[in-house]
Amino acid sequence: MSMPRGSKLKLPPLYLGKETIGKRIARLRKERGYTQIELAEKMNIIQTLISDYE
Repeated sequence: MSMPRGSKLKLPPLYLGKETIGKRIARLRKERGYTQIELAEKMNIIQTLISDYE
């Protein structure tokens, strides 16, 4: 069974210690002075993926 195009699957947050993976990505990105767009460009992905993780 496939999901309709454009729909988002909502997953529970993943934790690394006491910090969620998304919070860790956001913290490290900000510590290094990157915007979501800059990080996405460096990773060769779209900015909305960064936003979805955070």
